[in-house]
Amino acid sequence: MQRMSVDDFLAWEARQEPNYELVDGQPVMMTGGTAAHDILRGSVNIAFRQALRGRPCRAHLDLKVVCPSGNVRYPDAQIDCGPTTPGDVAAHGPVVVVEVVSPSSQVTDYIAKVRN
Repeated sequence: MQRMSVDDFLAWEARQEPNYELVDGQPVMMTGGTAAHDILRGSVNIAFRQALRGRPCRAHLDLKVVCPSGNVRYPDAQIDCGPTTPGDVAAHGPVVVVEVVSPSSQVTDYIAKVRN
């Protein structure tokens, strides 16, 4: 299969349901999480929002991050300090990204995503 560019992926993924990540030029469908995963993700986001009150950075749950490697990931939570417009689908200045790690995702989360 031909490698997809970041721009092509972003245009393609906007029309897909569910969400996909771009990994090594290939779209990879994201799997659903558990209730525990969702609670942790939400708790991190609430803590970020409280800590960022009155500051220029924002907490996000569903913005993509375009990695220097060319991969596109959906972190579980993040802090973005870049300029943001309401229609943005990707962060422009991510400074913190959080992954809630489970036994089934630990190899990807601890190795591949850290390298990205």
